[in-house]
Amino acid sequence: MIINRNSSMMSRKTSLALDLRVSSIMGSKNLNILRWEILTTLSDNTINQRIQERSGDIKEQVVAAIKESGKFSLQLDESTDVSDNAQLLVYVRYQGKSDIEEDFLFCKRMETTTTGEDLFKLVDSFIKEEGLRWDQCFSVYSDGAPAMLGARQGFTARVKQVNPTVIVTHCLLHRENLASRKMSIELNTVMEDVIQIVNFIKSLALNSRLFSQMCSDMQSEYEHLLYYSSVRWLSRGKVLKRVFDMRTEVEIEREEICTGIKAFRTRVVA
Repeated sequence: MIINRNSSMMSRKTSLALDLRVSSIMGSKNLNILRWEILTTLSDNTINQRIQERSGDIKEQVVAAIKESGKFSLQLDESTDVSDNAQLLVYVRYQGKSDIEEDFLFCKRMETTTTGEDLFKLVDSFIKEEGLRWDQCFSVYSDGAPAMLGARQGFTARVKQVNPTVIVTHCLLHRENLASRKMSIELNTVMEDVIQIVNFIKSLALNSRLFSQMCSDMQSEYEHLLYYSSVRWLSRGKVLKRVFDMRTEVEIEREEICTGIKAFRTRVVA
């Protein structure tokens, strides 16, 4: 309580000192205006408004660049976030002034179902609202989900109905991810061992902190291992590469943990 009270008193004294200094320079009237501007600037509504304004400005710039290019390609993915809300993410590629540009176009929440018709209506409404046309869409990239590549009711099927010349491509990264699921027994064993090692080190907060501190003391390039997630298509290679780059640190940590477990078992038996 004494510490909190002293801290509060120091904070008041500092605030009063700043008010007197600003008041002596700018005047009491300007000081009140400055206080109001600070409070307004930090309000949630103002921050939200500024985010919306900047987001809208970026979207207008991207749409203007697409219109100037005349042709564009879309890349789509529908995923569920941590709140169990279905989100549709759309990226766009187009010819810029000097090179091919790739930008994030929009992300919108799916209200109910996530069928191919729902996805098409959402993208179609955005394209019409922004003054774009489907005949400007050169190609569409997506994963292999039925809602995307369905022959009759899929998103790409609906796009072909309004633009028969559009090129539909199954995402190459998704193909590689599907192919990597059927690995040989030797490779699968290595992957399972790596996942167990990473999970063992990172599952306990103490082990994770000790491992990070050890890497810091050794001046290692990295201080943390990466979790493997089957949803993230590129995580398999990144996890393997990180463990390989930190193989010395991982081996030291494994030996220390095993030594600690053996000592604990000895004390329990004794």
